[in-house]
Amino acid sequence: MFKENANRFDLEQDIMECWNITKDLDSLLLAVERGDEDQVMNIIIGLRSLYELKFDKMFNTFEQCIRNR
Repeated sequence: MFKENANRFDLEQDIMECWNITKDLDSLLLAVERGDEDQVMNIIIGLRSLYELKFDKMFNTFEQCIRNR
């Protein structure tokens, strides 16, 4: 999951992946409009876990870029 020889292009890719949260939140809004409270809560929990992983990956890439400078 984490690259040992990360470079600035890897970091840019990880940052762009984190921006996907806005699209994911748009999808969540559809579930909210349908009024399915259980589904909304499950999506929120899943998004939180997913983005915690993505931000951890991005920060690790950042650290590798600093080390590889």
